[in-house]
Amino acid sequence: MAPHIALHEIGVPFEGKPISFGRKQQRTPEYLAINREGRVPALVTDSGAVLTEVAAILYYLARKYPAAKLWPEGNLDAEAQVISWMSFIASMLHPARARGHEHARAMYALADQRLGDREWATDTFTIADIHLFRLFWRFKDSLKPEPGEFKALEAHRARMLQRLSVKKTIEVETAVGYELPA
Repeated sequence: MAPHIALHEIGVPFEGKPISFGRKQQRTPEYLAINREGRVPALVTDSGAVLTEVAAILYYLARKYPAAKLWPEGNLDAEAQVISWMSFIASMLHPARARGHEHARAMYALADQRLGDREWATDTFTIADIHLFRLFWRFKDSLKPEPGEFKALEAHRARMLQRLSVKKTIEVETAVGYELPA
C-alpha cells in the first residue's frame, strides 16, 4: 500500500500487479523470478533493476521524482529525520505485532509520543508519513485500539485519509480485493 500511495502522490503512470497472499501468489515461479525472496512489495525500475523493501522503494521514488516533494532535499536535518522515522517504522513498528498485542501497543504508544502534536512526521509531508500511515492502518484494523488511545496517530491517519493519493489507493486496492497477510 505504501509504494502505491507514493506512486499516486508522484502522479506518474505505473502498472500495479496485485498479489494474493491467500493464494500464495508471492510464491509463484513468475513472482519469484522478480523477487526470489517471495516478499512484497517489489518495484521494477525503468532500468530493469528490482527494488524490494518498502523503505528502499519509497526512497527511490522520492528521489527519482523530486517534484513530488516527498523528500526534504537539501535539508540535512530533515533528511536525517526522515531516515530516523523510516528506520523506526521498519525496526520497531513493523515487527511489533509478531511479538504480541501488548508489545505492539507499547510500540505504537512510542510512535504516538514521537509524533506528538506535529502535523507530519517531519516539518513537511514525506515518505515517512506514507510508511507510518500504512503500518498504523494495519495495526488499527487488526488490533483495534480504543478510540483516543493514540491521539497523534489517529489525527495523522485522518489527515492522510484526506489526501487524494490515499483515496485513490484505497479505491484501487478495494476493487482488486486487497488482502493483508495473516
